[in-house]
Amino acid sequence: MAPLRTEARPLSFFRARPQKFPETVGAALPPDEPIDEEICPGYDSHLYYPVKPGSIFNNRYLPLVKIGWGGSSTVWLAQDLARYRWQQDRFVTLKINNANSKEAAHEVDIEKYVAEKAPHHPSMQFIRTHVDSFVLSSSGGDHLCLVYDTMRKPAWLFRQRLKGDLKLDNILVTFENEDVLKNFVKAQRSLPMGQKVDGTGRTVYLSHNNFGDLHEAKCLPKITDFGSACRIQPHEHMLHPIQPDVYRAPEVLLGCGWTTKADIWNLGVMLWNFAQIEDLFRHVHDENSKYSAKAHIAEMIGLLGPPPQKIVTMSLERSQWSWGIEILNSEGKLCQNARDYFGGPFLNDNGKFRYPDLVPKMALEDTLPPWGDEGKREFLTFVKKLLTWDPEERKSAQELMKDPFEIIMRG
Repeated sequence: MAPLRTEARPLSFFRARPQKFPETVGAALPPDEPIDEEICPGYDSHLYYPVKPGSIFNNRYLPLVKIGWGGSSTVWLAQDLARYRWQQDRFVTLKINNANSKEAAHEVDIEKYVAEKAPHHPSMQFIRTHVDSFVLSSSGGDHLCLVYDTMRKPAWLFRQRLKGDLKLDNILVTFENEDVLKNFVKAQRSLPMGQKVDGTGRTVYLSHNNFGDLHEAKCLPKITDFGSACRIQPHEHMLHPIQPDVYRAPEVLLGCGWTTKADIWNLGVMLWNFAQIEDLFRHVHDENSKYSAKAHIAEMIGLLGPPPQKIVTMSLERSQWSWGIEILNSEGKLCQNARDYFGGPFLNDNGKFRYPDLVPKMALEDTLPPWGDEGKREFLTFVKKLLTWDPEERKSAQELMKDPFEIIMRG
C-alpha cells in the first residue's frame, strides 16, 4: 500500500481509517498520446496541481481516484478523514483548480452568494455549492481547491444511455443510494489508474468515473459549475458574449443586449434536448467543428420564423456598441462588439437574413419524437413560452412555476 504523506499531526486512534490503495501501479500509458486534460486547447502542464494519491490535503482529505478533468482543473474523489471510526465513511469531490485561477475565485464568490441569498429556499436542493475550500501550493502558484458533495455524473450521460447525445454538462445527479459509491471505491483497489509522465515531469492519471448503471430512479438533478456565471439585476442589460454554443440566445448573437431572460432561453433548449434524441440546434458547427453564428441564426429562423422588427431594429442599432474591453473570439480575433465577435452583420437594413440558403425547411414540432398528440401539444405549448425571439415575451421563472404543464410535471 502506498504510504500516506502529510505534514499534519498524527491521526487520532479514533479517527477514520484511510482507504487502502491498489497494491499495483496502474498501466504505463504511451507518453506521446494525450489523455484527459492534455487534450484541452491551450493545455499547460505547469498550471495543473501535481496530485499524488496518498497525500492528505488540508489535514483532512485523502484523494483516492481522479474522476474528472477540464481546461482549468482536475476533479478527484476523496475520503474525508475528519470522521470517527464508528461513523460511516464519507467521500467528497475535490475540484483542484489551476494555479492562480481568477475564474476559480469568481466561482467561489458566486457560489457563496447563491448559498447565502436564500439558504432555506426549497430550490436549494437542486443547486450544488462547495462545502469547504482550501489552498494548495505548487511551483506554478496557488491552487484553490473546492470541496463538494459527490455526484454521480452529468445528466447528459443518462440521456446518452438512451441513445441521446446531449451537452448538459452543468447538471449532475445524486447517487440513488449509498452502496453505489461504496462499491465504486472498493472496486478501485483492484483497478489502479493508468498513468504517464509528461514532458514536465508531472504524472497525468487516467480518470475513472464509471459508477455503473442506474439502479433506481431516485436521483436529484443539481446545477453546478458557476465559474462563468455573473450577477446582474433583473432588468439590467448586458452586452458581452455568454452561453455555450448550442444554448446561446438570439439576443446575444444579434448584439441586442441581454438580461436574465437569456437563462429562460437556456432552459427551453435544455428541456428540448431532454425530450428528443438530438440537440435542438444541430448544425451550429462547421465541418471543422468551429461555431458558426450565421448557421445558428439560420436554424432559429427555420424553427421559429424570422425575427420580429423590434429585434431587427435593436440588432442594427446595438450590435456595434463597444463592450469597453476586447474579447478573443473563436477565430483568434480581438473584438470589441457583438457584430465583430460573431462574424456579423446577419441582417440587412431591411431586416432580411443575409444567408437565406442556410435556413432549413422545418418547424419546431418536426424535431420532436413521435409522442401522443396530447403530450406533444402540451409540451410544445410550454416550450414555446421559453423559446421566443423577443426576450420580453418569454415567461419569467416565477411565471413558469405557475404554468399548468410545470405543475403537472412536478406531480
